[in-house]
This record gives sequence, C-alpha cells and structure tokens, in this order.
Amino acid sequence: MGIRKKPVYIRRIEDRNGKVLEERIPDAEGTIICTPEHAELMIEMLRGVVNEGTAAGLRKNNGITADIGGKTGTTQNYTDGWFIGFTPALVAGVWVGFMKSTFQDEHWSMLQADTFRINITTKEQLQCDDFREKKPFLFKPFQKLKEQKPFRNLFKRKRK
Repeated sequence: MGIRKKPVYIRRIEDRNGKVLEERIPDAEGTIICTPEHAELMIEMLRGVVNEGTAAGLRKNNGITADIGGKTGTTQNYTDGWFIGFTPALVAGVWVGFMKSTFQDEHWSMLQADTFRINITTKEQLQCDDFREKKPFLFKPFQKLKEQKPFRNLFKRKRK
C-alpha cells in the first residue's frame, strides 16, 4: 500500500523433520514511495488488465478465480510474451502457466482466496470516462494530447 519493502526470497528453512534451521522476518518498516490511495488506484487499474484487458484470458483459459492484478507485454516481434502478476500475497513474473500450477499446488492453493481490500472512494475515482471505456481500443491518449493546445506542436510532421 505504497511502502517499498526489501524482498525476502527465502523466509524459512526446515530440516526433514520440520525443525526450523533458519527463519527471516520481513522488514516491518520499509520506505514510503506513494500514498495508500495511489497504491489502491494502481492495484485497481492492474486488476482491470486481468479482469477486462489484455490478460483476461488468464481466467478463462486457466480457470483461475483469485483476485489478481498484472501487466502483460511482448518482446522481439511477439516471440516472447510475459505477464507480471500479483495477488495480495504473491508476485510472479511468468511466460506461461505458472499461476495455474501455483493455485493447484496444495501448499499454495490457499492464496487463491486472498482479495485486495480497496477503499470504495478509490473505486469511485476510476468511474470516469477514461477508465470506463466499453472497448479498450477506443481510449486514445495521444489523440487527447493532440487536442490540447500546449501539445499540438509535438505531433506535427516535420518536412525534410
């Protein structure tokens, strides 16, 4: 919620009998990088990527019902596709199939029930024309910039 914390890659190491050999407690403090309200707005927008946007197939094709936010992308002429996804307790960068396998694993399946707690006023802020488009390709930010006087010259073609 706007606080950057140092990642903990391995939280606990146990021997075969379950005796804890090493345990690391995540940093409780962290560094404030944005307000909780801005963090909520970002979460809501990234949830939209999964619920209605470019990652909507994640649910349909894999049967994932968890509360997920994320960002898709491609590289090298669409030869590499990636997805950075997150739940309230898990972050993963993947090419294909990781989240489905994670939620099917007996040790991680409980994460599918986690939900983001977003303030209702944050959700209301996103109920504006720019975020409520019926067809995502109708949102044309460059077109909107072209229409604003201070930015018009940025989009004029230069003749040689």
